[in-house]
Amino acid sequence: MLIAFLVIASAFALHPPRPDAATPGSAATHQTALRQLSGTGTGKLVPLYVVSTSTVSSLSPSNMQIDWIPDLYDTATKELVKSARWSDIAASLSASDVLRIPVGVTLTYDGTDPKPIKAIVVRGTLTFDPGMTTYMKVGTILVDGGSLFVEPNPGKFADILIHGSLDPKSDPAELLLGIVATSGTVHMTGRERLVPFSKVVASKGDTVLHLADAPDWRPGEDVVVTSSGPSSVDPTYWWFLYPDISRRMPFPEEWEEARVVSVKGKDVTIDRPLSYDHSGYAADLNRSVFIHSDPTNPEEARGHVMFAGKTSATIDYVRFYDMGRTTVASADDTAFGQNGTVVHAGKNERGRYALHAHHLSLPFEFKGDVVDGMEIDRSYPGSSVRERAIFGSPKWGIVNHDSYGDIADDVVVGAAGAGIVGEDGTETGTVEENLVIGTGGGSGQSDDDRFGNTKGVDMAHGGFGFWFRGPFLNVRNNIATGHFNQAGFVYFVHPDFVRNALSNASWIPADIRGKAHKDLVSREPIREFRNNTADGFFGTAAFMVFYSETPDTVSGLNLHIRGKGTTNGVFIRHSDAVTIADSTVVADGSSGQGIVSSPNPGTAISVRNAVSGFAK
Repeated sequence: MLIAFLVIASAFALHPPRPDAATPGSAATHQTALRQLSGTGTGKLVPLYVVSTSTVSSLSPSNMQIDWIPDLYDTATKELVKSARWSDIAASLSASDVLRIPVGVTLTYDGTDPKPIKAIVVRGTLTFDPGMTTYMKVGTILVDGGSLFVEPNPGKFADILIHGSLDPKSDPAELLLGIVATSGTVHMTGRERLVPFSKVVASKGDTVLHLADAPDWRPGEDVVVTSSGPSSVDPTYWWFLYPDISRRMPFPEEWEEARVVSVKGKDVTIDRPLSYDHSGYAADLNRSVFIHSDPTNPEEARGHVMFAGKTSATIDYVRFYDMGRTTVASADDTAFGQNGTVVHAGKNERGRYALHAHHLSLPFEFKGDVVDGMEIDRSYPGSSVRERAIFGSPKWGIVNHDSYGDIADDVVVGAAGAGIVGEDGTETGTVEENLVIGTGGGSGQSDDDRFGNTKGVDMAHGGFGFWFRGPFLNVRNNIATGHFNQAGFVYFVHPDFVRNALSNASWIPADIRGKAHKDLVSREPIREFRNNTADGFFGTAAFMVFYSETPDTVSGLNLHIRGKGTTNGVFIRHSDAVTIADSTVVADGSSGQGIVSSPNPGTAISVRNAVSGFAK
């Protein structure tokens, strides 16, 4: 990737100071709790969705393509033979070890030092001591039918650093390096945040943020304040409108980061004066469970988090920092023949995202989480143009892929392709009260540019807030704000290349439960899209619908188009009638249109809307 990373010199307090290391157990304890194995930590590949050594489970109502993953359990170098604490065994482990935890055995993690381990594979239980502040440096945690619990008590923290590099020889699909669950239970829960974000008003030079809500934020925590301007920005700032990069001006991003000094009612005092005026949103980025990539990893080796198959995943109030490694470049997956033989080595694997529900057969919950990353200095080839951005994830932030679950109260900052995604079209559940902050990433291309050529596998790369392949999610009270190279919200419900059927599980809405996909994705109306806000700079439109073949209704939109570009408010393309009702669509002087459709001008129906500030 042509991105130069610039780590903020102040290195905000991403995790609290580590306490003194726990006293390790005796040498006898080391020997009795651990067993040396003959494995080398690398070896044969097995189908991704292995539940046991002889059983492969189907992960969705239809037969899915099987990826291949290294068999860490059978090639482990050490085994925990009885329940123990990490401090009892740490002295007998090395950075190259793969530790396996068998069924019926529990490892209580009480580590507080940066000693690394290559991988831990869990068929028993791995639990972080809730009464301690813990720190783990690990390449991969693989939950393979077991349980992982990370739930620190109030005032305690858990910090997991993903450390290492990719090994295409032993892991051709690059599924390792991160936290991966193929089946089992994963519960990660940090301190509850009652106000993860709030509306804010503040002026240049202020050291106090005036919020709409009284926050439960604490001194020392990091906050981000979204950009509100400048309203006079010219479209030639935007690279997709000005292809001659050498002549382009950098986009004047005006989001700011600061640290909380004190909180009094609805006023938050920060550690430095603001550089710009703000009338937008402020979000607290800290969580008491912190998962992040080691900045010393190779650039392409950021960690990822994937929950697949028969996994019960509850991920609440967790921060994912510098996670995800799939990029907005063209998708290029490794292809396998029989028995895991590699027939094509991919260069940009899909599915390696910051937080990812992947063909889950059980409900999931992602609540109050944060996906963000380091500040970068983004450069362009052949040009002196440089831009400042937060690089939260190189493609997508939070992903529901062919699963049922709730995504709520989350904050995503700087996901390049899209912040929150419904990937396949068969996703169900809710997307509610989330904040996505765009910082100008993405390819800048529409989905049509790659969709047909890749048979529907390469989408949502252009720069979006929320992107949905299907109509079945309940989407309400979300906010997309900042700078998006395409749009704030998009439904891309093209009928081609949808591969999965809807689950027949009891939690799926009864009217669509178990139905085939081919007659649903473009022909079923949008289930619920209500009271969502898009406020910022958008390359094409604030809200878009593509390829819907049935009458749709969306209501309560609150769209604010900032700047002087050609952006539309609502853009309906290649679709039947879409009714926009009871919405506000305002521009600062865009030469675009408030509500427009193409190629058939009558397919966007406006009912009781307030539209202003557009040239047309």
